[in-house]
Amino acid sequence: MTDPTDDPVLSVEDLHVQFDTYGGPVRAVDGVSFDLHPGETVCLVGESGAGKTVTCETITGLIPAPPGEVTEGSITFEGAELTDAAERQLREIRGDRIAYVFQHPQNALDPVYTIGDQLVETIGYHRDVADEAARNEAVELLDRVGIAKPANRLGDYPHELSGGMRQRVAIAMALAGDPDVLVADEPTADLDVTIEAQILDLLRELQAERDLAVVYVTHDLGIVAGIADTVVVMYAGTVMERASVDRLFDRPAHPYTRALLESLPGRGEMVPIPGQHPDPTDYPDGCPFDPRCPHAVPECSEGGRPAFHETLGGSDVACVFYRDDRDSTVVAPDREEGTRAVSARDPDSSDPVGSGPPTDESASRDGADRGSRDGADSDSRDGAGRGDGA
Repeated sequence: MTDPTDDPVLSVEDLHVQFDTYGGPVRAVDGVSFDLHPGETVCLVGESGAGKTVTCETITGLIPAPPGEVTEGSITFEGAELTDAAERQLREIRGDRIAYVFQHPQNALDPVYTIGDQLVETIGYHRDVADEAARNEAVELLDRVGIAKPANRLGDYPHELSGGMRQRVAIAMALAGDPDVLVADEPTADLDVTIEAQILDLLRELQAERDLAVVYVTHDLGIVAGIADTVVVMYAGTVMERASVDRLFDRPAHPYTRALLESLPGRGEMVPIPGQHPDPTDYPDGCPFDPRCPHAVPECSEGGRPAFHETLGGSDVACVFYRDDRDSTVVAPDREEGTRAVSARDPDSSDPVGSGPPTDESASRDGADRGSRDGADSDSRDGAGRGDGA
C-alpha cells in the first residue's frame, strides 16, 4: 500500500511530441499529463492513434529523433528531468530503473540467440556479476515468471516457445535490472484470454512483491477494470479524462469516456462510436472529439483545447459542459452537480489531479465484476500457465 503523501516516482506534465512527415507535422502527443506513484498502476486507454505508445516511449527517449521531437512539456523521474537528458543518462535509466514490456515479444527477443544468452547479457549489462552468477539469476527469473524447468529452457531459442512463454521471458528480462517503473505496452494483445489472465495475474504479483509502479497501455477497458488504480483516457494525442478506476466506471464524466464504455460488451446494448479518428496532421482547433460528439456545441470547436475541470467526485475532465455556465448533466446525467476549473496539476491540492496511490477498494477489485471477462481461471497454471502451452 502506498502512502498518500509519497511523491510520484514519475511525472509527465503537458507533454507535446511532434513528428515531421512529408504530409506535414503530426502532433502525436498534444498535452498529456499524469503522475505515477510507487505501487500504483496507471492505465493509458484509448483508441489506436490516441498517442499512448508514443507517450510511453518518449519517457526514456525511445522515439526516433528526427523525425520525432518533444516540442513542449516535462518528464521527471525521481525529480530528474528526462526530456533534455543526455543519451548516456537515459541509457543508465532505461531498462535499469524504467523497464519495458512490449506488445510483441517476438520483436523484443533476438531470434538467433538463446533465451539464456539474452537473459545473461541483460543481467550483466545492468550489474557487474560473473557469468555463472548471471546464469543462476536467469534461472531464478524464469522460475519466478512461471516457466517450468527453467534451467532446461536456457538453451531454447524464441521460436521454440509459445507466445505466452515468450511474453514471460520478456517480463523476466524487464525485471533483470530490478526497475522502479514498469511500462507495459499492450503485453497481452497477442494472447488468448486464458493466457492473458495468467500474465495479468503475474504482473499483479510482481508489482506487489517489488512495489513496482506500472504504466499499462491498452485499448481494452476490460483489462483496465481489473488492474488499474488510475485511468487516463486519451484521444487524438490528448487527455479527455483522468479518474480513479472505480470512479471512471461508475460515473464517467467525458462524452468520449461514456462512448468507450457503451461500446464495451457486458454493459447493456453495445453502441458504436460514429465517425472517424481525426487526421493527426489537421486536428480540430477545439476539442478533438467535437466532430463525433453527440452533445457538441459551438464552444467545443472554439478557443483551443477545453480546460480541465475537477468534478466533486474527483474526476478531471476536459469538456466545456463542466464550466460554471453549463449544465454537466447534459453529458453525464448521473453525475453530481458542481465542478471547479483546474490546471494539469491542481494548485490547491497536495495531490496531483486525477492521480493518486492505490486504495484497498481498488486493490480488491475483480475485473469480471465489470462484465469484462468471462471468468478465465487464472489459478490453473500447472498446465498452460507453466508448461509448453503458455
